[in-house]
Formats: sequence, structure tokens, C-alpha cells
Amino acid sequence: MRRIPTLLAPGLLLGLVLAVAGCGTDGPADPVPDPGVSAAPVRAGASDGDPGQAPDEIVFPRDVTSPEQGGQYVAVVLAMGSQDELDASLASVSQYGYMAGISDVACLAGAGDVLGLDEGAVVSSLLFANHRKARAFADAYVAAEDGLMVGRASVTAYCLD
Repeated sequence: MRRIPTLLAPGLLLGLVLAVAGCGTDGPADPVPDPGVSAAPVRAGASDGDPGQAPDEIVFPRDVTSPEQGGQYVAVVLAMGSQDELDASLASVSQYGYMAGISDVACLAGAGDVLGLDEGAVVSSLLFANHRKARAFADAYVAAEDGLMVGRASVTAYCLD
């Protein structure tokens, strides 16, 4: 796992710990909404931590690097829309050692319904083995980048060959 330093408000850090501790199981994913996930973009709150304090570390979990056709995963959908928005999301996660993919939302069966995305939408995403890892990534990424993300959804992965 890669660690990067960043300042976080104590409440945000506590929320991250509680969210990770209360995550679901590592069982197979199914196309139902992840509790607490909305289709609206997520934005981290601004840090109001004491600049004199040592920075906290954020841990980024590993994604699935070799997904299998028809495999059950949890997708973190980073962006949708123009090629510029998709490319920006790929560049953003690459600085943390991730290689996101761009695909039609239909290649992530279940994501469109859960996240309210139109059929034919083109998205950038990462795949994780379970909800715990996907939630930990999403929380860490939003906190580190103070940025937007579409959401998370249990999916069956296609279009991989």
C-alpha cells in the first residue's frame, strides 16, 4: 500500500475510521446501492487542522489489476462526460499508482442503475475486490484530492477481452 501525507480535519479522519470499520463483507458483489452512496459527486470538506501538527497519513488500498470477464467487483466510478474530464481523472489517480480504465457504463453491469447513469455513458473507473477496499479508496482519494467522484457500485465486469 502507498501512503501519502496530508492534513485532515479530525472529524473527517474519525469519519473515515468509522466508515472503514463499519464496512460490509468481503463476499461477492451484487448490483445494489452501497449504503451512503449517492449518484451526486462527493466532495471532501476543507481541512481546518492545525498547521503545526504532523500530517496524518492516508492509506490507498490496492485495486484489482487483472479483472476477469464476468467477475464480480466493486467499481469506483471516477468521472463521466467529455474526454478531457475522463483523461483528467486518469491522470489524477495515476499519481497514487492506479491505472483506471475508460469504458461504456454497460461494461460495468449494475453501475448505471445504481448510480443513475444514462445508457451509453462513458466513464472512468477502478475495480476493487470488495466494498471495504472501494470505500477506503474513495474516502482517501476524495480527502487527498478534495475533488469529485461519481460513486461506487457492485458490478459484473465485461468488455475485458
